Amino acid sequence: LRTFNLLISACRNSGDLPRAQAALQEMGRRGISPDACTFATLFQVCGAAGDLDAAFELLAEMHRGSVAVSLRTHTVLLSICNQAGQWDRALQIYDMMVSSSDAYPLDLVAWTAAVRAAGRAGQGALVLQMVQKMKHGGVVPDTTFFNTLVDVCTESSHLEEALVAINSKGICNI
Repeated sequence: LRTFNLLISACRNSGDLPRAQAALQEMGRRGISPDACTFATLFQVCGAAGDLDAAFELLAEMHRGSVAVSLRTHTVLLSICNQAGQWDRALQIYDMMVSSSDAYPLDLVAWTAAVRAAGRAGQGALVLQMVQKMKHGGVVPDTTFFNTLVDVCTESSHLEEALVAINSKGICNI
């Protein structure tokens, strides 16, 4: 398993999705089951290759198989959707993260990626809802989160309104 994961990781560095997919198929032929690390790396290869359809096919395969979909899985997918500028798909992943029957608390990395997606998709109200949910979940924002928040608010020309709303909700004082 480790050898195949390393091979797939090398494919990530070069964006060689066909070779990574071939490695996954070879694992199956040899009776080696992929783990969460295998899939997370495959998602990154899909992102490097710019093939989000393949990433979503892999997610469906995870749901059909015995590998549990986790916070890390969804966060990697959310991040590659953001990198590809696929904000609507990123928000689909966010919805899966918070509304599925096996929903789990999001960490700061996941919240930062979700806020980036919502902001870039022009969903200012959703950004503010996310920030409020994050606060209620006890997740403490860091500099990266605040930089992301300011970036998406600035890009949408709603910086002042966002800062007023954030301050009025007691999330932080900026």
